[in-house]
Amino acid sequence: MQAVISFNWRGHNIAQFFDWEYLKDDINGKDDLWGEFEIDNTTFQFQILWESSTITIFNFGGYECIDSVTNFSVSFSETFM
Repeated sequence: MQAVISFNWRGHNIAQFFDWEYLKDDINGKDDLWGEFEIDNTTFQFQILWESSTITIFNFGGYECIDSVTNFSVSFSETFM
């Protein structure tokens, strides 16, 4: 099964696909899920803080949170590509 995490950040729609097992391990605290996306040739990374329902955004390879998003969705399907 696949999962997609979707959110809006600075006027951009971000959608990242993950294998359900990878996402489940993140939810259960077994492994940290890092997603990444690109805007205007700049790459960013994100993590989900499940306890606060927040996505934290970092510059690629950075350790300091540059922004956060509290409105996101997670969808599941067998047919995501």
